[in-house]
Amino acid sequence: MNVYYSFSQDIINDAYKKLNAYKNSKDLPENISDVIKNVIVEWESVYGKAIDFQPIAISVFKGNNRKILQVKGQLLFENGKKRSYLIALDKTPGKDTVIGFYF
Repeated sequence: MNVYYSFSQDIINDAYKKLNAYKNSKDLPENISDVIKNVIVEWESVYGKAIDFQPIAISVFKGNNRKILQVKGQLLFENGKKRSYLIALDKTPGKDTVIGFYF
């Protein structure tokens, strides 16, 4: 879950350019930093600054020589609003990368 925490903390810290370093380019070839930044900036225009995050559910999928961890989290904003997001991680031994996300 280290990648989940680092990824989420970088969102809170407005360090969007770091997000691309966590992804598996084979599964996510596009630049994810700008996509996620645009969503968060839009949310922040309504709810205030994103100030914290918390994982709320974890699912594990195993098969085809892969282990996938799906983490559902919430971003907490200044006005108290919580918005859910999802990050899928490849946790196959030797890998620890983001392979999907939903905001």
